[in-house]
Amino acid sequence: MVAEIERHLVRFFPGLEGRRIEHAWGGPIDVSPSHLPLVEEIEPGIHCAFGYTGHGVGPSHMLARSLASLALGREDAFARLAYVSPEPLRVPPEPFRFIGGSIIRRAIVRKEAALERAERPGALTRLVAGIPERIGIHVGR
Repeated sequence: MVAEIERHLVRFFPGLEGRRIEHAWGGPIDVSPSHLPLVEEIEPGIHCAFGYTGHGVGPSHMLARSLASLALGREDAFARLAYVSPEPLRVPPEPFRFIGGSIIRRAIVRKEAALERAERPGALTRLVAGIPERIGIHVGR
């Protein structure tokens, strides 16, 4: 995985050619089921915000306003925004969720690799890689 990221870096920043990557990180990431930031009530009166993956910290100010409203017991616009305690995203139970997610992820990787080689991805790859968007989950940047 690190080698793949290094190739991407050099492609985007040709001046890095021949440079050594000193550190690399990999591991779990914070992502919500919808891949969008959201605010959830984890216990009565206790809320948290998460799911910033791919969105940076840009939404943090708005989510903080919602958290403040909820902590103060306000029922204002910030406490009622769509990302506050949204309806749960229904996904299949395990192990089907893991298997399906793995198949979709591999299709997305194959599609992106083909596009980077200026090739058209196969029909099945395009179909499977497009499932998240068709069900309302937006992936990528």
